[in-house]
Amino acid sequence: QHKQHKQHTHIDTKTDTQTKQNKHTTMATAGPEETHNKWKGKRVEITGVGGKIYIDENGDVRTAAYGVGSSLFEIVAADNDASKVAFRYIPPPGTGTTTMASATSNGDTVSTDGDPKYLTIVMYGDEPRQSLLEQLASNSPLLPEMIGEVVDFTVGAPTNDDNFEGAGFNYSPMTLQPGPPNMLQVFEMEGIGGGRFGIKTSFNTYWRSQHWDGLVSQSPHRLGDELWYIMEYLRPGNINDRWNHT
Repeated sequence: QHKQHKQHTHIDTKTDTQTKQNKHTTMATAGPEETHNKWKGKRVEITGVGGKIYIDENGDVRTAAYGVGSSLFEIVAADNDASKVAFRYIPPPGTGTTTMASATSNGDTVSTDGDPKYLTIVMYGDEPRQSLLEQLASNSPLLPEMIGEVVDFTVGAPTNDDNFEGAGFNYSPMTLQPGPPNMLQVFEMEGIGGGRFGIKTSFNTYWRSQHWDGLVSQSPHRLGDELWYIMEYLRPGNINDRWNHT
């Protein structure tokens, strides 16, 4: 787990930085399926209180200070679940990756990684641990004394009440992993208006901007650190025409 080394307070949802956002798509609050139907196929930037999500030179998921840069992601529908989407990474041109054509909702074609990769969270919490423990106990050839070790290695533990922020957090950072999208890579976009979203995992936790470390981790609630601006990238060209902020 990521080292907890700096106490902080949640940033209010109406910070100066956030209120100055003028490159987002403003949408009325809608149900998951309606929201996802409007966004699937779109290329987007994702911005939280710690800055924009980007993929660094090592393939790690980071958040950048404003003005540093960002990465593009395509929102794709989750198989067999209209209430969830995945975020597929779009490598920048000229990175030397194997590419394939990807048609977007506005008719443009972009290059994406030949082995598509998606934003991926770690699994943690008491319920996933118990579920995996029961499955291994009933169906696994593992020795009983090894099952607990496998569960500890596979599923992270949430923080307890002694943690400086309280119980239910996990500081392990989001990663970029190959698909096809699985339960660690599909999410529900909870629109709250003004282009802001809480991004909910399959385990009822939320993406959290761990802004003091420049990471994306997970939280048990949706407060200021858990709000994200989703901004649609239209096409290269005049900077004023690149973003959908209707």
